[in-house]
Amino acid sequence: MMGKYTYFLDFTTQELLSAKEMLKKMPVVYNNVYFSKKYANALWSGEKEEHFKDIVLLCDQIHISNIRQIIKSNFLYIQGWDSLKYPNNEDYGFSFIAGNIKFTIMTFRETESGYIIKSYDTESTYCCTTTINANKKLFLDTSINENGDFVRTCDFTVEDMNDSNTEKKLPPKKEKSRVAVYEDNRGNAIANANYILTVVVVLVILLWFILIISNYLR
Repeated sequence: MMGKYTYFLDFTTQELLSAKEMLKKMPVVYNNVYFSKKYANALWSGEKEEHFKDIVLLCDQIHISNIRQIIKSNFLYIQGWDSLKYPNNEDYGFSFIAGNIKFTIMTFRETESGYIIKSYDTESTYCCTTTINANKKLFLDTSINENGDFVRTCDFTVEDMNDSNTEKKLPPKKEKSRVAVYEDNRGNAIANANYILTVVVVLVILLWFILIISNYLR
């Protein structure tokens, strides 16, 4: 989908909470994503005024396809921000805009020692694979805030990604075709010439017939 999209480069706690309410209107999305822990205080109480640049969400890789479909159904999908736009690429998640705020959805897969997180950086276009050694009992959490809303959070931030635990790679480019197509227009030129010649002959015959008729009528 092509178009212009506007979003905040910096937003406040209240704007974060408003964006969260938009997600709640999409239960399939909200019930299956975990907010990065750096938003925890804002999501739980909303009293302290904080500033953020984007919202990072994690979801189990088994849910990413359903979440993507819901985002598309709500006309929030931006193809240029989806890792799947590249040919033969793994699913590294995608980003979208809701409430003028940019959301980035990353996927996770559980391992023996922690989690493997896949993410797509829309600015650098890097596909990233991050290996996290974590206490599985604490990494994912579901809590009830003061308003009685449940909030899912994860013990992860973008700042946790570094050269030692993250592999970055550029997505594959579209393979160039090994087959070229050449169109020979000479056949068309000959056909056009034959057509013009036929028209000329018909006109000459018609003119000759008119002259005969004219002489006869005299």
